[in-house]
Amino acid sequence: MLTWLDPDPTRALVDAICLVLGVGLGVWLVPRQARLARQYGGRLVAVGITVIGTLCLLASLQPALVTTNSSVMLLIIGLAIAFRPEAIVRITGGPTPAWAALKAGTELQALLAEWPDREAARRNPGVVEALAALDAARDATTTAYVDAVCETAFSDAAAGGAGLSSAALAAAEARLRRSLWGRPSFERRSAQPTADA
Repeated sequence: MLTWLDPDPTRALVDAICLVLGVGLGVWLVPRQARLARQYGGRLVAVGITVIGTLCLLASLQPALVTTNSSVMLLIIGLAIAFRPEAIVRITGGPTPAWAALKAGTELQALLAEWPDREAARRNPGVVEALAALDAARDATTTAYVDAVCETAFSDAAAGGAGLSSAALAAAEARLRRSLWGRPSFERRSAQPTADA
């Protein structure tokens, strides 16, 4: 028997309904918010803080578990944390090298698509900046991807090595994408339809 429920049958029914709804919402919302934090490049600490914020939000909706004052405090904390994954990522040290490398690599490839002349592209400020960001994201987990992006971006297709570089790039990129638990946030924003569309 749930002894913490209110002795009043009507209130006890409301408490039980809130508990069931809270558990159901938690089963859906906690993994979703954790995945969203990861898609913004969050490290494990950012994912943990986001999950704690989501749990605070869910607890605030349980009248049988918390007092009204506590409920308001938990609601404010939960709303401030759970739905601002990009801010939590920034506060906890910024995005992971995998996320930063994918963002820089994607931007570099988009810039180079506009420059058929690769030698001229190397002098373009945007390309130089993207290359610097790509190199800054280099670590043990991203080295293969960074190298593959650079080799593919500036390889001579006629030399015959472009196919191997492209295959290495695809494999390295797939590994980094899996580590983000879904589509990176910078891709989701760029995929939003414009007002003119």
